[in-house]
Amino acid sequence: MFKLIKALGCLSIIVFIAFTIIAVLFGGNKIKDLGDKTTGIIKKAFYKASEEADKIHKEVKKRINKIEKSLKNERKKDINN
Repeated sequence: MFKLIKALGCLSIIVFIAFTIIAVLFGGNKIKDLGDKTTGIIKKAFYKASEEADKIHKEVKKRINKIEKSLKNERKKDINN
């Protein structure tokens, strides 16, 4: 029984890490493509996950752009001084 719980826990951690990496790098398109290969409730779950992945991807891109702008402003200040 404990081996089953341990295996499910490890599997859920691996799935969470894989989802996060895919969401940050590619957005929801890859997840939606996987969902298109399935049917029923699983397809709906993949579509919902792809929407969440798109939100994560957009937020990460927004933060990266914000950091880039601040770095460019710092470089301009250094050049002017």
